[in-house]
Amino acid sequence: MARGKSGRIVVEIDPILKSELYDALQEEGVTLKEWFLRHTGSYLAQKAQPSLFGPPELAERKVKAVKGEK
Repeated sequence: MARGKSGRIVVEIDPILKSELYDALQEEGVTLKEWFLRHTGSYLAQKAQPSLFGPPELAERKVKAVKGEK
């Protein structure tokens, strides 16, 4: 994929997915740019300082107790 020096990012996605994304963002009152920057910022922060507990989906997963532990 080409990587220019401008501040633009161009991504080609399925038109149905694009429509669903815009609809969902509109319901939340968020623009695509705001959503992208928010998620980009948290992604880059996670890359710079990984969580001690790993990805959130692993950290929040319930684990069965080992027999004999409370």
